[in-house]
Amino acid sequence: MKLRASDIKIPERIRIEYGDLADLGNSMKLKGQLQTILVHHEPDSTWELIAGARRLLACIQAKIEYVEVLTREGLSPLDKRELEIEENIRRKDFTFVEEVRWKEELKNIYEQRHLPGIFSSGVRSGSLSAIASKLHESDSNVDRDLELAQG
Repeated sequence: MKLRASDIKIPERIRIEYGDLADLGNSMKLKGQLQTILVHHEPDSTWELIAGARRLLACIQAKIEYVEVLTREGLSPLDKRELEIEENIRRKDFTFVEEVRWKEELKNIYEQRHLPGIFSSGVRSGSLSAIASKLHESDSNVDRDLELAQG
């Protein structure tokens, strides 16, 4: 189901810092919304956010008018708060090995799409810089991780 992003009320949240919403909004404009936002249909027929505040705020900031939502009804305030917390605590960060592997995969995808041809030492400076910029990391950090991925 799609709702107008501006029609979703955002109650007080546990998360205080949302990070860089511009990058997320730009990604959603380019790639689309990959995960739904969870909302509650209130008794007064309004919609209240349960989970997905970063996605919703990024859409609003990026002027994406409609968002994909998953809806719930009949939840108590405690149920809604528990779902908000549950969504955030069940996330698992990548292990170091997984992170290195997806960086290598991202490099390969970038090179196949943008820089076909001969590569010196496996990484072209253009792809390295593009990946580092996308990840908000230094070129040297990404280069080190890519070297580890090849080892």
